[in-house]
Amino acid sequence: MRFVSALKAIILYQWKPRMGDPSLSGWVITIAYSCAFFLCLTAGLLGHSSERQRDSAGSIILWYIFSGIMLVFGVNKQLDLQTLLMRVGSRLSQVQGWYEFRRAVQLLFVVVLFAVFILFIVYMLRKLKGNWNYFTVTPLGTLIVLVWVMVRAALMQNIDFTVFHTHVHVHGRINHLIEFGGVVLTGLGAFIALVRLRKNRNRDFRCQKH
Repeated sequence: MRFVSALKAIILYQWKPRMGDPSLSGWVITIAYSCAFFLCLTAGLLGHSSERQRDSAGSIILWYIFSGIMLVFGVNKQLDLQTLLMRVGSRLSQVQGWYEFRRAVQLLFVVVLFAVFILFIVYMLRKLKGNWNYFTVTPLGTLIVLVWVMVRAALMQNIDFTVFHTHVHVHGRINHLIEFGGVVLTGLGAFIALVRLRKNRNRDFRCQKH
């Protein structure tokens, strides 16, 4: 009950749904996430109804996964959910008496996140086999975004990965450029796939008429 009360206090007084990055570049990246989400979702829906892609369920699922990733990170960009997660975790550690072990828990969180990331890469590579031309640069863009999130998660938890702090510590404009570049590549690949799918549908329609 103490944790529930503390959680309510955090949500009501210590965290508010707000723009995590209220700068112009932050808004631009949020809009880019929205566009990439719409393009990936549309590519999945259009591919699902296409005769040429109907037998490739794995490819369609990938489009939905890409769109889901863009949606989650786009919403987080608006609501700053990582701040809520960090404060809830901190309060939980105090209430349940494992505050002194919080660094180990933070490390475990990043390790689990990294494991999920690796599993997704394995799954994606299996589904992309023979379909690279269909997805073009979307997988690359999504991987850039995910790697950026992994590095940010490690740095936000104050985990001292020396190689990250020495060579990959990014902030300011570089930080925005990496994230924006990954989102743009994701959306661009989906746009190219949509153009090809529409051309194929028009070609099939003309062939059926003749």
